[in-house]
Amino acid sequence: MKSRFRGYYPPSHDELAELWNDGVVILDTNALLNLFRYTADTRNSFLTLLAERVESLWLPHQVGLEFHRRRLEVINMQGRAFVDIDESLTSAKNSVQAAINKFKRHPSLDTAGLSELLETSIRDIANGLAKARASHDADVVGAHAIEATFDSITALYEGKVGEPFGDSELKAIHDEGEVRYAESIPPGYKDKAKDGTAKYGDLVLWRQILDYGRAMQKPAIFVTDDSKEDWWYIVEGKTQGPRVELIDEYFDSAKARIHFYSPERFLAYAQERGSQISASSLDEVEQVSTARAGRSAPQVNDLLHEREVLRRHLHTNLLERREEAGGVGLRETLNIVRSLEDRLDELSARISSIQDDLAHEDVDGNRVQALEMREGLLAEQSHLTSQLATLTRHLDVLQRRRRRDAHLRADSRDLERRLTEIDDRLRDAGYFDLDE
Repeated sequence: MKSRFRGYYPPSHDELAELWNDGVVILDTNALLNLFRYTADTRNSFLTLLAERVESLWLPHQVGLEFHRRRLEVINMQGRAFVDIDESLTSAKNSVQAAINKFKRHPSLDTAGLSELLETSIRDIANGLAKARASHDADVVGAHAIEATFDSITALYEGKVGEPFGDSELKAIHDEGEVRYAESIPPGYKDKAKDGTAKYGDLVLWRQILDYGRAMQKPAIFVTDDSKEDWWYIVEGKTQGPRVELIDEYFDSAKARIHFYSPERFLAYAQERGSQISASSLDEVEQVSTARAGRSAPQVNDLLHEREVLRRHLHTNLLERREEAGGVGLRETLNIVRSLEDRLDELSARISSIQDDLAHEDVDGNRVQALEMREGLLAEQSHLTSQLATLTRHLDVLQRRRRRDAHLRADSRDLERRLTEIDDRLRDAGYFDLDE
C-alpha cells in the first residue's frame, strides 16, 4: 500500500538515511538568497554545512539565474530597512508633536512635558536603530562580507550548475503551465497572477529538477523557503510535507524519493546528524523564514491586486492627459487673443477719430467717404469682437484644462510613487519579476 501512496507517507528511517547519504541537495532561490539576510555566525554555519555536503550539491539553472538577478536587490533591501524605519520615526514624531501643539492651552495637559517625553523616546529609538545599523554594516556589509559570501557560494557551485532550457523547450513548458495552473496542478500555480512568463519560474525549476533526477537516478533533498501550497501539502493551516503530486512525479522520473525541507528544518536535521549548528542560528533562520512568509503569504495577492488597479488608473490618467493636450495650445490661443485685443483697440481709436471728424462741418465734402470707412471699421470690429468672445471661452476651457493637467500630473506622480512602494514590498516578499 505504501508503494502505491508513497506521497502520503513521510520518509522511513532507511529512506532518510539514503537521502542524506546519497541524495542530491538542491536549494531554491530564496533559500540561497537568505544567506545575505543572516548574521555572520548563522551565515557561516549554513555555508559550512553546504561545504560539508559539497559533493552532493546541484544548482538548477533557473535558481542560478534568479539568484544572480535578485542578489543585489536583496542586499539593498536589507539596508533600505533602516532608511524606511528612520523616515517613519521622523514622520511619527512630527505627527505626534503637531497633535500636542494643538492643545498647548489645554487645562489638563502638560504639553511641554509630553513634548520632552516624545523627544526622549524618539531619541532612544533612533539610538537603538543607529546601533542596529552599525552592527548590520559591520557584520553583514562591512569587511567585504557580501563579497565573501558571494565568492563562497560561487565556489560551492562551481561545475554544479544545470543547463538552461532552449527557447522551444521553454515555450512548451509555458504552454504546459497554462493547463497545469488552470487545474491547480503544482508547482507554480500560486504565481499565476505574475506578469508575463515570470509566472512559470517555479515550473521551469521543477522541470529542471525532474530532468536531473531522470539522468542521475538519485534521491533528492529540496530546500525551499517558499511556504505556498503549490509546494507543500497543507491541511487546516498545518504543513504535512511536500505535495503528494510532486513526490510521485519525481519518483516517476528518478525512481527515487525526493524530500522537502524548509531552511530551518534542513539545519535542524543536519544538527541531529552531528553538524555544528547553534541554537541561536536555528532561531534566526526560523525567524527570517517566518518573517518572509508573514510578508508574502497573506499580503501578496492583495498587493498584486492593488498594483493592477493602480496601473489601470495610471493608464487612464495618461490617456486623459493626452486628450487634454489636444487641439490649439494655451500659449498660442493667448497670443491670438492678445492680437485681437490690440486690433480692436486700434479699430476703436480709428472709429472714435472718424466720429470726431464727422462732428465738424469741415469734412462735409468727404462725409460720404468717412461714413463708408466708419461702417467698414464697425463691421470689422463686430466680427473681431465675436471672434474674441469665442476665443475667450476657448481660453477659459484651456485654462481649466491646464489646471486639470497639473492635477493629473500630480496624480500620476502619486500613482507612480505608490506603484514603486508596492513593487518594493512585492520584491521583499519574493516577487522580483515584475514585468511592465
